[in-house]
Amino acid sequence: AKRGAAAGIDPKTLKGVVVDDDKAKVVGDWGVSSVTPGYIGTQYLHDGDDQKGKLSVTFVLKLPEVGKYDIRLAYTQNGNRATNVPVTVKSGDQSFVVKVNQREKPKIDGTFVSLGQYHAADEVTVTINTNGTDGHVIADAVQAVKVSAP
Repeated sequence: AKRGAAAGIDPKTLKGVVVDDDKAKVVGDWGVSSVTPGYIGTQYLHDGDDQKGKLSVTFVLKLPEVGKYDIRLAYTQNGNRATNVPVTVKSGDQSFVVKVNQREKPKIDGTFVSLGQYHAADEVTVTINTNGTDGHVIADAVQAVKVSAP
């Protein structure tokens, strides 16, 4: 794997709708890193294993059409990551919390983990927060891939 400036995956090469951390709404003082390869874009965010419960990152996915989408979270895994990252997926008036173990290698292309399939109309928001987490929390990117017609 190439290291340095070219280590990131270009979001334009990915299918579906992808929102990188530079387009997310960030609350609190997140660190910026590009140390662990396999991230989307130029960087990823991390909480420094600090200020638990005070930090969040919200991604807004604007969807092209109504349908069922697989909502995915990108992160770079490492042994110092949290095993219990709470990720809230909101679609319409429904809200679901999915716990993500960021010590495990993401199953989709080694980059993304599925947060589940959701019926969505125009947008889905995905919020990562650090409440009660037991290690470093990573916020990199989210992706929505259509799985079926409405």
